[in-house]
Amino acid sequence: MGRVVQFPKVAGSQFGFKKARRKKRVNLEDYGQLNLFKQPAEARIISLTEEGNPFETALMLEEQGDLVNARKYYEKAITRNDHLADAHCNLGILDSQENQHVRALNHFTLALSSNPRHLETHYNLGYLYSDIRNLALAKVHYELSLQIDSSFASVYYNLALVHIELEEYELAEQRLMEYKALSSGLESQQAGELLHEVRNHLKHQKYE
Repeated sequence: MGRVVQFPKVAGSQFGFKKARRKKRVNLEDYGQLNLFKQPAEARIISLTEEGNPFETALMLEEQGDLVNARKYYEKAITRNDHLADAHCNLGILDSQENQHVRALNHFTLALSSNPRHLETHYNLGYLYSDIRNLALAKVHYELSLQIDSSFASVYYNLALVHIELEEYELAEQRLMEYKALSSGLESQQAGELLHEVRNHLKHQKYE
């Protein structure tokens, strides 16, 4: 009798949502990498009557934990047609984190209406669909993310988990190998352990 391999469940094992930032400096942690040289965040008091860039203001408010006013400034950015796809994407994340999945899907859809190749939105839709167990749609949006940016490491791992759930083990093996090529340290080690389990499962399948 073949050994039963216990694979992780998708919802609890994935890399999480990725905010749209559109800043000049790349945030490595948003792409599944640990920034070992992270500088302390600069403290700043934000006036809610500020008439600067509403999207950037929303990001800062969200990072400070003021989600109520962050929402207001994302909505203001939308009314001004400023970072339209980014603002809808980030509102979709906030809704998803509150389990408001219908509202989240609406914002993600509006983000793609503004920019059909919006990377973070396709990724976040993949994560959301995985969370609500629509694995077929999760796979589509993760694959679209890779079409837009093939260096987006987190997508490979999340997509591998979806393939495992769908019992597409050869595809899972390929995605884990691709993830390991783009990752290092603990993340690469954990992916290697999962890859070993997938290969063991494939080997046992051949003899069943």
